[in-house]
This record gives sequence, C-alpha cells and structure tokens, in this order.
Amino acid sequence: MFIKLLNVVYDTLFPRCCILCGDLSYCDRDLCLACEKDLPSLSNGCEQCALPLPTENTNSKLCAHCLKSPPPYHCTLSLFHYEKPIRRLISSLKFHNQLGYAKLFSSLLLEKISSHYQNTQQWPEAIIPVPLHPKRLRQRGFNQALEIAKPISKRLKIPLDISHCHRVLATAGQTTLPADLRPNNVYRAFKI
Repeated sequence: MFIKLLNVVYDTLFPRCCILCGDLSYCDRDLCLACEKDLPSLSNGCEQCALPLPTENTNSKLCAHCLKSPPPYHCTLSLFHYEKPIRRLISSLKFHNQLGYAKLFSSLLLEKISSHYQNTQQWPEAIIPVPLHPKRLRQRGFNQALEIAKPISKRLKIPLDISHCHRVLATAGQTTLPADLRPNNVYRAFKI
C-alpha cells in the first residue's frame, strides 16, 4: 500500500514523458499513445517464426519456409519490424545503457503475451532469456534480454530460467553481419 502511494506521489511530481517526442505520456510508461500507435507493429507475422507474411497471404498463418521446413518450436511472438525508431531504441538499450527502454519493451511485450495466451491454458512453463557470452556481459554490464524478461516473469508468475542455456562462443555481433550470415554466426554458440 505504501509503495503504491509513493508511486502516485512520484508520478504526480515527475510525470512520465514520451521517449520519442518528449510530450507527457499520460500513462504508466515512457511512451505517449500517439507515438505508440506509430510504432512499426508486426501485425501479420508467421505464427511459428514471426517473420512478416506477404500481404496477399491471408489464409495461412505460417510462412512458406515454416511450412516447408518447420523449426523445432511452435510459436514466436514478436512486437515490431526492426526499423525506425525500434532500431534506435534497441541500440540505445544495448550499447548506451538506456535500461529504461528494457522496461518499455517489457511492458509492451507483456501486453502481447497476455493477449496471445488469454484464451488458452498452455502458458509457457519458463522464460529463458537469450544469454550473453561472459565477455560481452562484462563489457556491457547487463543482459538486455534478461532485463526485459524479469518484469514479465514477475508479473505473469512464470519462472525465469537463467541456468539451462549458456552462451559458449563469443561471436561477432549480429548487427555487424548481413542477414544471410547471421544464422551461421550463432551456430553452436549456445549450450543447453
């Protein structure tokens, strides 16, 4: 009760501002409704891999690649196309210590997860954030995937598993490579 009261006082004295336009956000995150609406949402993605589906593909919920060679997982939830301003926000989070952006992404992803699983009994058994190699973790000081996952785990009461997946190879950063070389870059980089 006391913490909720402190949060109300804090939000009154220091109202949230939108990280994109600077206006007051008038909500519980640092993004105004207008800027949130303008984000490059991924609304028509493959249910299995989340890659965008062609606009003319209205019947199938799977892309041609997943139909031909199904991956070993059955569902991927993705929020956005990787374009402005998402690209800048992710880069700022990862390389400029803007940890507040992790809270924003967590809040948005929490809504998508809740919406996706609201009518099903099969919620995820655990959340496994993609681990960083120990060298990269020392350089950065935090794992952005873990920072995004923590509030989701807490809010949805889904265990956070950071002990069963490890990064064993220090590879080149994915952003330094063209898209077609990225899968090979992480080949055998993780150990379960």
